[in-house]
Amino acid sequence: SGALEIPGLISIHPLVSFTMEPMKAHDFEAIHFITTYDGDLMEVLPGFRNVHHRIFSYEKAKYHALCVMAGNFSVILWQKIFSDLEKMGLSRESINPYLQSVFKNIEANPTNALTGPLARRDDLTIARNLNALAEDEFQEIYLSFLNLKYPQFFQQKEITQ
Repeated sequence: SGALEIPGLISIHPLVSFTMEPMKAHDFEAIHFITTYDGDLMEVLPGFRNVHHRIFSYEKAKYHALCVMAGNFSVILWQKIFSDLEKMGLSRESINPYLQSVFKNIEANPTNALTGPLARRDDLTIARNLNALAEDEFQEIYLSFLNLKYPQFFQQKEITQ
């Protein structure tokens, strides 16, 4: 388990998002594992050659919560984008390059991967975005992320068109 720690048991958690497709051996061997075990994993798992990193047991639940957020909350956002843009007539294939560019930006430089109005701190565009989402339940998500990244937006400005 990524979140559960049972005293006396060795746990290792794969830092990967699995799909329904069986994984090829070379892909499995590239997975980085997280463990709370203090000893040599090769002694208890002969032949285990994957890179692994030890965290403290008190960090395990937070580690897993972070994985759940990144691996699932982002999926929910992408499901929303695909659904709504397809309703606007865009094909899945036309959206895929955007998806790939976002992940390339994150992979290349996660610290500076923000783009568009958030990177520019373009308050007018952000306000327009929020107004466009006025009848959409995802406006709350937009506001939540905005408040996390730029709480001063709420302190200095009133959201208007």
